[in-house]
Amino acid sequence: MRICVYARSAVDFDAGTSSIEQQKKYTAEYIRKNYPDAAFDPEKDVFCDPDTSGYHFNRLGYQNMKAAALRGEYDVLVMNDIARLGRCISLCGMEMDDLFSHGVRIVCCDGTDMYKAMNTKTL
Repeated sequence: MRICVYARSAVDFDAGTSSIEQQKKYTAEYIRKNYPDAAFDPEKDVFCDPDTSGYHFNRLGYQNMKAAALRGEYDVLVMNDIARLGRCISLCGMEMDDLFSHGVRIVCCDGTDMYKAMNTKTL
């Protein structure tokens, strides 16, 4: 299993848990704990967009991560929380569907598997 991380901080980010460095720390700990045998290199498998709005997907780090994932280089994308992906629900849904259709799972550090969350039907 090959894992990558995506981290994004907003232009007006809170320097606490939303900072790129904190996100890298939390995701690395999550991967060590939950995927101890996975292939993950924090030097090359972490894609970042510091001080970047989440309202669009024209972000260099995100586009590089997505291109690598769509080439089959990664099986799992780990993020600190789903808000790191983006702020526009409809665009996030389309982006997640694109990654899912290429076999990429999206997991957040709280343990949420986005594929399962999006495909669970409730009445």
